Amino acid sequence: MRADASDEAMERAYAALLATRPTAINLKWALDEMMAALRNRPRQERVAAAYRRAAEICDEDVAINQAIGRHGLCADRGGRGQEKPGERVNVLTHCNAGWLATVDVGTATAPIYAAHDQGCRSMSGSTRPTAQPGRLAHRLGARPAPACRTP
Repeated sequence: MRADASDEAMERAYAALLATRPTAINLKWALDEMMAALRNRPRQERVAAAYRRAAEICDEDVAINQAIGRHGLCADRGGRGQEKPGERVNVLTHCNAGWLATVDVGTATAPIYAAHDQGCRSMSGSTRPTAQPGRLAHRLGARPAPACRTP
């Protein structure tokens, strides 16, 4: 938008970004959201509107993923919630849904963070070689703060 706020540039950017991950449902959803937020605006308003909508999407993603973590923690524990601080909780994920796919704690990795926040030692693994949440246990103390408002 900063370099070219035309409709043609938006369409090209949409197509190029979508082609990078054609099966990423959230990416298509976010691209559709951005197009809806920008399409009928005057060109001079599009940059500010793009940042504003991107920040809203980011904040929504953080809240959704934190809720997944809270609910997933209960599911990881078989709904018992009986583990004591320091007790080991094993997690196996089936998708690469951490920082590469979402903001902050991710989706599949959110329960791991929730377990850590409650004092459990989290050991994790993944069924996908490109995802390495097994290394997550070593990074738990260094969780980044969400950067939703960075222009």
